Amino acid sequence: KLYLGMPRFPVKWYPAPEFEDILHVDNDPAGAHRYASKATLFSHGGTHLDSPKHFNYFDGKKTIDLVPAETLVNDTVWVHLPEKKELEAITAEDLKKATEGLTVKGKTLLITTGYTDTNWGKEDYFAVSPYLGVDAAEWIVEQGVPMVGSISRPISPVTVPSRCTMSC
Repeated sequence: KLYLGMPRFPVKWYPAPEFEDILHVDNDPAGAHRYASKATLFSHGGTHLDSPKHFNYFDGKKTIDLVPAETLVNDTVWVHLPEKKELEAITAEDLKKATEGLTVKGKTLLITTGYTDTNWGKEDYFAVSPYLGVDAAEWIVEQGVPMVGSISRPISPVTVPSRCTMSC
């Protein structure tokens, strides 16, 4: 959900969303009671999809329009890890255990912890969420998972992610 005052990454250059009524009952030239609005959004606000270019992999040339449709639209395996605490890494072992007996190759892996459900809007929301550990990212690549979805910080707040997180 996008709305005025929604939480956003806590850096000065990250713009807040803006909404403007363009056409409404008071200014509709046809008197038809129509409504139209304009939304200005930062590409990383709310739910979004990062391309490899976001991390400057592949010389910054792999933009979202070059990601094959079959990567974006496919079967999904959902892994829910509610036991994960603030600033705790999601590990390869966590993913192995959660997907035991399932085929993940060629499928999207959706990883949730419940953190967003209980912490969205808190001042430290972006600073202390569980995150994907490097060993988990490497395991994901080894398994042939083409896309990962995450509902919280996808990478460690204290380490640089491995290149493997975007090599799929």
